[in-house]
Amino acid sequence: MRPFGALGRGLLIDITPLRGLPDFRFLWQLATRGGRAMVSGPVPYQIYLTTHSLFAVGLVGLFEAVPGVLAGLYGGGLTDRLDSRSLQLVTTGVVAITSISLAVGAIDHGDPVLLVSLIVALSAAASVVDQSARTATVPRLVSRRMLASASSLTGSAHRRSSRRTYDQR
Repeated sequence: MRPFGALGRGLLIDITPLRGLPDFRFLWQLATRGGRAMVSGPVPYQIYLTTHSLFAVGLVGLFEAVPGVLAGLYGGGLTDRLDSRSLQLVTTGVVAITSISLAVGAIDHGDPVLLVSLIVALSAAASVVDQSARTATVPRLVSRRMLASASSLTGSAHRRSSRRTYDQR
């Protein structure tokens, strides 16, 4: 017996694609890792500790938002023109490299604010293009019958990752 009955089935996300499709499960796990949370959460705090300026913190937010919006405008077209799997490899690599460089800079305490801002901008743009490529990959991994469930899971992973990013601020 289901605890929510017929009403609960419409409210819960169908996780069938995670059970039956290993390729989709791997893609979904990558999307839920929260790599962007490592960049977006601690960076404003690091900038504030370095400069003691809320203006500098806001400026870093602007360096993150503008490339994210611009990459969002062109990321879908780029994903359509290029192979989305190759694009995912490149953008995930860029996000990983920017995360590592920010971590090394935070340990060293030697990164100037402008350099940190540029790294954050690059990471934001790469993350948005990666999300676009990841979303375009889903229909190739699942059958037409499971596409709605897979799209729902992919969207929930992206929303959860975004919420985690902003909750840390």
